[in-house]
Amino acid sequence: MVARCATFPILVTLLLFRVAHSIRCQHSKHCKTDDPKLLGLCAPRHRVCFTIPHPARQATEDDDHDDEDAPLFVSSSELIEEANADKLSVAAKRDVIDAVKTIYMNINPHRFLHENLLKIDFPAALDSIDITEEMTNVEFHENMMNAFQLMDDYHSVFVSPEPLRSSVATLGFVVAKFFEEGSRQRQYIVNDLLAELIPSNSSFGIGSELLLIDGVPIDKHVLTLGKNSPASNLAAQIDFGIFLVYFRYLSTDPIPFSPTVDIVYLTTEGIRKSITLPWFFAKLNTQEAADTMSHAVHPAAYQPLHGRPNRAVFSEADKRKLYEEVTAEPLDITTRVVENGRVPIEVSSEFTERFTAEVILTKSGLIGRFVIPDFGARVSLGLALEIARILRLMPLNGLIMDLRYNSGGDGDYAKVLAESLVSETVPPNPLTLRASQFLQDLLLSADTKNVTAEEFAPFPPLIRALNTSLAIGEQFTGPILDLYSSEFRERFVPRAYFGPVITLVDGMCYSAGDLYTSLQKDYGFSRVVGVSDNVGAGGASVYRYSQLAELFPQKIKKVESEFTTAFLRFFRSGTSKGAIVENFGIKPDVRYYPTRNDALSDDCDLYEFLGSMLKDMREEKDETGIEPEEFDATPEEEPTPEERPTLEEGETPEE
Repeated sequence: MVARCATFPILVTLLLFRVAHSIRCQHSKHCKTDDPKLLGLCAPRHRVCFTIPHPARQATEDDDHDDEDAPLFVSSSELIEEANADKLSVAAKRDVIDAVKTIYMNINPHRFLHENLLKIDFPAALDSIDITEEMTNVEFHENMMNAFQLMDDYHSVFVSPEPLRSSVATLGFVVAKFFEEGSRQRQYIVNDLLAELIPSNSSFGIGSELLLIDGVPIDKHVLTLGKNSPASNLAAQIDFGIFLVYFRYLSTDPIPFSPTVDIVYLTTEGIRKSITLPWFFAKLNTQEAADTMSHAVHPAAYQPLHGRPNRAVFSEADKRKLYEEVTAEPLDITTRVVENGRVPIEVSSEFTERFTAEVILTKSGLIGRFVIPDFGARVSLGLALEIARILRLMPLNGLIMDLRYNSGGDGDYAKVLAESLVSETVPPNPLTLRASQFLQDLLLSADTKNVTAEEFAPFPPLIRALNTSLAIGEQFTGPILDLYSSEFRERFVPRAYFGPVITLVDGMCYSAGDLYTSLQKDYGFSRVVGVSDNVGAGGASVYRYSQLAELFPQKIKKVESEFTTAFLRFFRSGTSKGAIVENFGIKPDVRYYPTRNDALSDDCDLYEFLGSMLKDMREEKDETGIEPEEFDATPEEEPTPEERPTLEEGETPEE
């Protein structure tokens, strides 16, 4: 039997209004649906629910295939056949490759890194792609996706055509990594599944430990998948590779061309067995579902979340209201019973897709947990008020800001959240961009007749900076813009939480999630704890090619494909002033190695560890009267390359 963490129901005092019936999904069990035709599935990267058809449901002549609520399961061959319906011509394929070269060989700041540091030959990969009529549409896009993956950059992705773009593939289970006590060898265990997709007479289920996938040792399989993903560092490749073992967003992830997967595993009793499972493919036919799906894998795939959306205008009266409400008397205290040590806090319906929160009872006392799956929301007075309201409900013993799987978004949102936790004004991070004659021509030719004053404001300093850099032969401009919009350069929100804070990250935390993490570490706002060795390493702003074609129609022509590019990147500030985030990331202050109990019991050991850490931080503050600069528990030493677990005889993971 697998050991479970002890739970202890107890009467406690909580700052709560009401207890929510559910929180944003962490497992598919949170996504149950009453419709017998459908299954609720938790998107593991973004922790949002969507529905897929029940496998027992068979298509009949009476089925309404336009029924958006019940899309049918399809095969990969059917999806590919549809994607090839409007086959690209040789000329169209050549236009796509030329468009990619135009953008990436001229204005993308990553090229400097790749040529001088990473030694990646992206142009050669593009030149090697076959564009003949014999190549199918899907083969062409698959090769383009593979070429983009060579850049090891989440911000640079090639997006597949419909219907692949709005389709998913799943094996019906979820995998988590864990480490045995005293070991640094990664192990992989099933911690969630859709029972309807797994044979009922099989011993394969929650608690099964994976050993081999299609005859390949699981760790090597994970590393291979991660290396062939856009992830930019080893930590991100491992975490992304685990995700790709069992789930694919076909908009940007590899298509599983083999219909089945052979799995060798250990049962919960330690018996070695094997099972063959099919990939289940489902089309998400509504635009709303497609958008939800795309956010989970890459925010820029459909919406420019990394850009600068239109801002709400905040009046002085709005700011006064925010300060009055946040600094008002404390909220009413309600006594409740904590079941299993966890109580979710209800979030206003307008923001249930933005964050979740809960109170956790640990042996070190009550702690809060605030989960930010992305920074994609438009910053508004309502958002700031709701963040403050939730933070004021949290126990002052300590707070976990959980940014695991955070897929990025808006820098202004990250600043507002950071300032809600500290008394200081969060300073801006400087932005820079690659200097090229092509980019200068683009900016000079931009049609700015119909843009707003705020949209136009960046153009003059950009052009001045480019002129200077080109004149003296610099590869990059100097710092040219603040990362934040003008109204957020000064402090906007009051502090709403006054206890010690820990920022929790993994290798999937990315972009604006990395920005928030860098602010926490570089200014000592909170301690950064990682369940991986690094974050996703994204420090840039994204544009889609189609957006560039709309902005610069005289210079860039539209093509029959979509991809994204990072044109601005930000530097770290504070104690790490001048350091690059893009591709390099941020090392956590403390490395935590998830246990088997964490994988099977909702991170219970992790929260006990963080509860103890917060208690030490609180006691240190009580003794000194100041925030602790260092957490006195030194993280365990990382293994040297020679100590890393071998994959095969004489083979080690590539750094």
